Amino acid sequence: VGFFFSDYLLAFIKGPFEKTGHKLNIFKLTGGFVIRLKVSLVAGLTIGLPIIVFQLWKFIVPAISKEDKSFSRISVFASVFLFYGGMSFVFFILLPFAIDMLLKFIDGDMLSTIGADDYLSFILLLSIAMGILFELPIVIMILTKIGIVTPRFLITKRKYSVVVIWIIAALITPQDILSQVLDRKSTRLNSSHTDI
Repeated sequence: VGFFFSDYLLAFIKGPFEKTGHKLNIFKLTGGFVIRLKVSLVAGLTIGLPIIVFQLWKFIVPAISKEDKSFSRISVFASVFLFYGGMSFVFFILLPFAIDMLLKFIDGDMLSTIGADDYLSFILLLSIAMGILFELPIVIMILTKIGIVTPRFLITKRKYSVVVIWIIAALITPQDILSQVLDRKSTRLNSSHTDI
């Protein structure tokens, strides 16, 4: 089914990139078929995710006590919803901004021949990573329910989490650490001028 609708899926995925005036390139004879196959596979897994999660939940539900069944049911539905929310965030908010920003790093004297396979891999990796990242509230909720994490622990470790988030953001964003520090300082200066 995903392969049958691969034309529409590819048009939707290419949309943000083609709005910049650039075109994607195929470098292999089998490139077009492989890209359609990847898109079809991901579309099938994404659409079938609720069924997969439901089957996993039915597998583990006999081991769950009656008191925790309602909590686990809510967690399963929320996790699927949040995963879709993360992928939607990438396609509708993050991706147009990211493509425009990354293309600005290409010098005007350089010829940009962006491969369609690289573009697709970038989008899929970003979508899956953001979908998993959106699962963090569910993970924290489950860890709190089990007793591994407490609200007091989260409050006391907040400053460390800010540092860890800052380091991860520095590693995954396409800018150097110096620019990130300068951006942070300029934001503080602007906020102090606003306060004055």
